[in-house]
Amino acid sequence: TIGIIIFGLAPESSSVTSFVKTTLLSLVALVIVVGFLQRIDRWEPEPWTTKLAMFLWGGGVATLSAMIMNTALSADIAATIGDIDRAEALGAAFIAPLVEESLKGIGVLIIVVVRRNSINSVLDGVVYAGFSAAGFMFTEDILYFLREEATGTASLLFVVAIRGLMSPFVHAMATSMTGIGLALAVLRFKRGWSKAGIVLLFWFFAMLIHFAWNGSSSLGPARFLMLYLVI
Repeated sequence: TIGIIIFGLAPESSSVTSFVKTTLLSLVALVIVVGFLQRIDRWEPEPWTTKLAMFLWGGGVATLSAMIMNTALSADIAATIGDIDRAEALGAAFIAPLVEESLKGIGVLIIVVVRRNSINSVLDGVVYAGFSAAGFMFTEDILYFLREEATGTASLLFVVAIRGLMSPFVHAMATSMTGIGLALAVLRFKRGWSKAGIVLLFWFFAMLIHFAWNGSSSLGPARFLMLYLVI
C-alpha cells in the first residue's frame, strides 16, 4: 500500500533507483524513532501485530487521505484568495496540522475501540500513536526526498538533514499527545463528556506542536532555530 501511494504521488522524473535511494535515506529517521519507541515500550511490550497495524495505518491510510484532503483544501483556499503561494503557506501552517493529526490519531482511536484491553497505561497510548506517526513520517519522507532528489544532491541532502536528522520526532511527538489523551480517557475518566474533553484537549496540543513546527519555517533562520530548540 505504501509503495503504491509513493509511486502514484512521486514526481514523473523519479525512477526505481531514486525510490530505493530515498527509501534508504528515510530509514535513518525511522530507525531512530522506532528504536526510541521500542525502548520506552520495554516494560510492558505491546503486540508487534498491533504496532505494525498502526505503522501501516499511518504510512498508508493516513498519508494518502491527508494528501488528498490537504491538496483539496489548499486548492479551495487558493481559489478563494487568488494567491497560490499564500494558500500553500496557510495550508502547511493550519490545514496540515488539523488534517494530519486527526488522521494519525484515528488509528489510535480504532485501537481504543476495538482492542480496549491493549491500553493499560498512558505509555501504551504514546507507543501506538508513535507507530502511527512513524508510518506517516516514513512515507512522507520518501515523497519529500523524491521531489528534492530531482532538483539536485545538495538540495536532497539539506532536506534529509532537516527532516531525518534534526527533526525525526516531530510527527511522533505531536501524535503522542492524542495518544495520551485517548489513554487517559480509557484509564482515568468515567463520564462521557470528560472522556471527550480530555481527548479534544490533547488533540489540540498535537495540532499546536505540529503548527509550531510547520509555521517556524516562515520566521527566519534565527527565530526558526530558537523555536526548534524549544520544541
